[in-house]
Formats: sequence, structure tokens, C-alpha cells
Amino acid sequence: MPKTKKENFVFALIMCFFMCVIMSAYNMILHNGLSGNTLVIWFKSLPITFIVAFIISYFIVNPNAKKLSFILSKNKPQHTGLFITLFMVMGMVLLMGFYGTIVSVGFNSHFMVNYLRNIVFCFIFALPLQLFIVGPIVRGIFSKIVSLKYMQTENA
Repeated sequence: MPKTKKENFVFALIMCFFMCVIMSAYNMILHNGLSGNTLVIWFKSLPITFIVAFIISYFIVNPNAKKLSFILSKNKPQHTGLFITLFMVMGMVLLMGFYGTIVSVGFNSHFMVNYLRNIVFCFIFALPLQLFIVGPIVRGIFSKIVSLKYMQTENA
């Protein structure tokens, strides 16, 4: 979808925002349950979580997911988008799961158990979320932004 570096940045920003909002709320409820205080904790932690998620997504996971996807889909280019989504979700779940485990329980004797549990629960939730809900919504929003940009360019 994105054709330029600027478009790629905007697309990544929108995608990361939606996924971060939903996944951080999911994780907050998963770890703390649903209480009156959960929303406050989630809202306070969201800005730093988004910054960490965007940096990890844009600079680490996205470039590597794209490289690996193009290699694996060389003979079937129609699968490139699916591979990118799969590798993005896998990379983000692994890295943000690590971040989330540190933030929620810290390094203790049960760190590895909590981390592995996070990975399983988050992957099961994040992949369908990305494929069927957030991905289509963000691509729709991005298409509108890009078409408005080109309409303004043509009218100028």
C-alpha cells in the first residue's frame, strides 16, 4: 500500500496506534482483570507503550518482516502481504510481550513462565485482530488519506 517513505511512516503510525491501543487494553485486562482502576492504569501507560511499540515496529520488526516476506514469497508474490502480516505479528508479540512482561511482573523467578504465557495469549488474539479487524480498517483509513493527498495535488 505505501509507496513512499513518508507514506510508509504514516501507515506504520496508524497501524501501530490501533494495535497498541487494543493490545495494551487486552493485556491490561488479562493481567489485572477488569476493575475501575484498570482503565486508569491503562490510560496512563498507553503513551510510553505506544512509543516503545512504534520504535520496535518501525525500526526492528517491519524491515525484517518485509525482507523475510519478500524472500519467502519470491515464487508467489500474491502471498507477500500475508507473510508481512504474519511476521509483523510474530515479531511484535515476541518483543512487546517481553516489554509487557517486564512492566507487569518484572524479572522474577516466574519471568519465563509469564513471558511464554504472554506470547501464547497475545499471538492468539493479535493475529486474527490484525488480519480481520485492524488491518482492513487501517488500510481503508490509509487509502482515504492517500487519495485525498493525490486529489489535493491534482487540484493545485
